[in-house]
Amino acid sequence: MTVAGKKVAIAIGIAIAVIVIIIAGVLIALHHRAVGVPQKVNATTVQRPKVKVVTRTVTKVKIGSARAVLAWETPPLISRSWLIKNGIYYRAWSWWSYFQGYVTVSPNGKYVIVGTVKGELYIYNASTGSLIKEITFPLGEIPRTIRFTADGRYMIVGVWSRKGWLIIYDTRTWTPVARLELDKYVAGPSNATIQTIIKEPWLAVIPYYAVVSPNGDIVYVTIVERYVNPKTQSPEYIPVKYDLAEIYPQIREKYKHYPAMVWVDKYYWSRVIAYDIATHRVVWVWPRDHPAYVDIPILAISSNGKYLAAASFWGIYAKNPVEWHMGEVWVLDAATGKLLYTYSPLPPIPYMNHTSIWNGLAFADDGKYLTVVTGEGRIVVLDNERSVIMHRPVVVWEKDIVEFIPTQAFLIPLTGKAKTAKIVKTYIYTYAGLAAVTSRYLIAYTGGTYCVGWTPGYLKRPEIVHPNSTKLFIFDLQTGKLVYVDLFNGMPTYGKVRPFVLTGCYLVGSIGVNWVRADASMAGVYVWYVCGTPHRVLRILTVLRGLGIPADVSAYDSMIYVLTGLVNTAHSPTQPAHIVGEYRLIAYRIVIT
Repeated sequence: MTVAGKKVAIAIGIAIAVIVIIIAGVLIALHHRAVGVPQKVNATTVQRPKVKVVTRTVTKVKIGSARAVLAWETPPLISRSWLIKNGIYYRAWSWWSYFQGYVTVSPNGKYVIVGTVKGELYIYNASTGSLIKEITFPLGEIPRTIRFTADGRYMIVGVWSRKGWLIIYDTRTWTPVARLELDKYVAGPSNATIQTIIKEPWLAVIPYYAVVSPNGDIVYVTIVERYVNPKTQSPEYIPVKYDLAEIYPQIREKYKHYPAMVWVDKYYWSRVIAYDIATHRVVWVWPRDHPAYVDIPILAISSNGKYLAAASFWGIYAKNPVEWHMGEVWVLDAATGKLLYTYSPLPPIPYMNHTSIWNGLAFADDGKYLTVVTGEGRIVVLDNERSVIMHRPVVVWEKDIVEFIPTQAFLIPLTGKAKTAKIVKTYIYTYAGLAAVTSRYLIAYTGGTYCVGWTPGYLKRPEIVHPNSTKLFIFDLQTGKLVYVDLFNGMPTYGKVRPFVLTGCYLVGSIGVNWVRADASMAGVYVWYVCGTPHRVLRILTVLRGLGIPADVSAYDSMIYVLTGLVNTAHSPTQPAHIVGEYRLIAYRIVIT
């Protein structure tokens, strides 16, 4: 090649390289815009009111089409030393992500309420962050389930304690006007001591979930108690044998008998009550003659106030597994408590011999549909109105979002229970729940990765992360078509039974650690737009900011309220502890860009 030819070739090569670099830059920018990678970070000092509020430099995070601006924050509500002493903090390597606090907003958006794990109830001005009222309960009494009537006149507080309480407050004075003891509807006071309840409040008598009738007259509450050994201060578990063919008629088409066994709590007692807020009396209880012998953590009421639904999460009654078993739905007449029909989704045989429903229950379209999401990943939409008429469930559509994958697991001995670690073959799955239902979409999610089966005395840790774990799935409510999937890469935290909240067109979720990866870096508050074409618009990574794990979130209009808790970001219990965060309430304002 001549010198001139070489020069031309070099020039062409340089031109091509420049074009490739430009195209690559454009593609990267477009990718970042599509997936919501921060495009710009600006520091700003936000001035806040002086009452119980601090001022410091914060970061505006810009992702997708929205940014979050810090409005105000409280000082720590519980000291780090008390929380650490009692072991009340998240751990990057642990799957446990349940109750460490509760936050909610009044219907008019004027007040933010925080219930702490230590037993305080804080009432804040939602705009300024100023403290309006502080209510302190004795140790071992934890205000956890908080609801308002639609007009905001009354606040209903469910207190977890040895006896369990339902307390009605007049919001004009924030004083109690009625108080109902709940243990008499289950099995009497819990055997758990005050110290046990402080560390493990789920062992108390618990008003697990509450819904208020649309007219504000009645509050429906599910009360749950489990057996606690008074000496060991822990639940007792027993193996229960049963025949799946007796519980699920679908199985009888293929098998005459299908023997099964599961380890469950020795005893569960649950009751649903309807309480008249004005007259302070119980209108009805269900079941009427005795408690349900399963764990019922979730209720749903139709927007027309006609139907109330309940579902069981765990437990099976050894004396009558057909009548009382986990993963069952009951639909009641909300006015009378009369049972209208039941529904039991089929277990994912042969991998598991039961189903469970933690929060996967909601009505849609004024009670026309009932949506069900099982923990094992089955999504079902029932024609509720036809089901009521026919006294049996009528399925509109159903889908599975969880596949059971063969792999290995590490059996890690628990203190005092076993001595030798093992590697075993198993199947993994990811636990599923219901984030929200809108007029157009059913929004489900998956949490952490878990192994099939339980080995007493061991922690069963998956070797790999399930490919469908920690994701949001949005389906068309009418057709079941999947329209959107997103990865948030951490287990939701359960300050409430349902760790997501809707505010207008936005879905807000509190996301914690990825326990299989022992990673807390992606924990934070995630926000999705769920009207029209769904997409994620915002992500606030709270651990990376040193704020801790979002223990719970609530929202109203453009405001997001985050209760943060401590987290040990060490990757295993044998590493030196590195505890991040404070127990405080933080308010952000969503700014659409």
